[in-house]
Amino acid sequence: MSNHAIQITDLTRRYGQDRGIENINLQVEEGEIFGFIGPNSAGKSTTIRVLFNLLFP
Repeated sequence: MSNHAIQITDLTRRYGQDRGIENINLQVEEGEIFGFIGPNSAGKSTTIRVLFNLLFP
């Protein structure tokens, strides 16, 4: 059995009619190192802000 440090299923965040992020699934195991890589406006910062409860889904 693995221990998940972070587990997200079907995370969506909208700004009015615009999608900030949609249906993100993420699983990070304890001790694992990960990063977000992607183009501008891909939702990287929004995802991190939701993870830290700075924004709500």
